[in-house]
Amino acid sequence: MGVQSLSFSFNQSPSLQDFVSKLISKYDPVQLICFGFTEETVSSKSCFGYPAANDTHHFFLLMLTKGRPPREKKVQNWAERNYEHGKITLLVQDFKCALKPYLSGASFTAAVRQNGTVLYAADQFPAGKRVDDAEIYLSIKLGARIDKASYHKELAEGCYEAAGSSLEAEHWSTSVFLYSEALQQYCLALTRLYLNVNPKFHNPMQLLDLCKCYTMRLSGFFRPEITEDHRLSTYLVEIRNMVHYGTDIEPDMNVTYYLDEVMTQFRGICLELFDFKVKELEEMT
Repeated sequence: MGVQSLSFSFNQSPSLQDFVSKLISKYDPVQLICFGFTEETVSSKSCFGYPAANDTHHFFLLMLTKGRPPREKKVQNWAERNYEHGKITLLVQDFKCALKPYLSGASFTAAVRQNGTVLYAADQFPAGKRVDDAEIYLSIKLGARIDKASYHKELAEGCYEAAGSSLEAEHWSTSVFLYSEALQQYCLALTRLYLNVNPKFHNPMQLLDLCKCYTMRLSGFFRPEITEDHRLSTYLVEIRNMVHYGTDIEPDMNVTYYLDEVMTQFRGICLELFDFKVKELEEMT
């Protein structure tokens, strides 16, 4: 499937407009573009209560900056703290990517600028070159794109196998850490393949959120409203802090075995998605 045009209005989410105002004030972007959003409505009725509906949404935004961009990880964490009405996944790039097609990430930026909804644009921002779908997909050599994605897939497979070995040896913390690494690398592999962009944040849950802008097949994993999934998510993030910063966390046997089951299912879907996209890209040539 080629790149699809996206139409979005602030009328659909007034709370997003407030967030955009805060973002502009803090980071002074050159351009802010929405390249995806998801909506989900959960309604309930009962003999003992009033009918209720709960809307949840997830916005995917690209912020272009002039000069050296702020760290993407820092901006993403700021967005999570300052938007309370759903989720926001925010990528950051230098605006030069919109003007120089040979730069890393330029094809993704071109696709977003051409097909996304501009939420903010500073005065006198250059329009940039308009490109068609074929140029967007093939602006870098297809082989290089697949190779970069395959590199992350191989890392993911290695971490997954090593996590299983650690599980058999009853090294629970090591196993959880390696599964966290595998989750990160599977998400990076798919994102490099589907979006042709390399996100700079490494939180596995944030990377999984980004995957939801091009597939919903992974949306059933690590859902925060499910107690056991929330517990797993916490361990997968905090175990990285333990390794890098020495914080104290010790997963138990039950958590680790449950994570093994979940990651086995997750891996299977990721490999299917990977092979499907490789075939699609090869057919475009």
